Amino acid sequence: MGVADPAFAGFGPAAFAWFAGLEAENTREWFRSHRATFDAEVRRPFGALLDELAAEDGGEVKVFRQHRDLRFARDKTPYKTRTYGVITGRGTGAARYVALQPHYNLMERDSYEGAPRALCEREGLACVPYYGLARGFLTGKYRPGAPAVASPRAEGVRAST
Repeated sequence: MGVADPAFAGFGPAAFAWFAGLEAENTREWFRSHRATFDAEVRRPFGALLDELAAEDGGEVKVFRQHRDLRFARDKTPYKTRTYGVITGRGTGAARYVALQPHYNLMERDSYEGAPRALCEREGLACVPYYGLARGFLTGKYRPGAPAVASPRAEGVRAST
């Protein structure tokens, strides 16, 4: 990222569509054929966001690579379905966390309420719930007696209820 990059204007629909496409077809071929969209709609705006945050209190921006290290991973999908970055060098040289992403919804509240919530309040961290709809369970799509939904996620939801 750098000084010449435009100011952060948000992530457009193309960025979210890119992540949905990657999640649906997480292959090297798909990534290569959609690399330009990743650079323009995801990496560049994310870098601009981190640059703006770094300008507020100083620091150096680092956007992490999108591919995963598969050497010891059980999951062999080659790319992360989220993008990560960090700002370092703020006074102590340590990175500063800006968000916590717990599993948190009406069914799974314990992972956030208590110590993690107090930490977020004390440190001014954002909380971005993961599985906010309990993997689809809270949508009503997996009700007993309803037509079965055929998907790998449905099997996981059925096993956990």
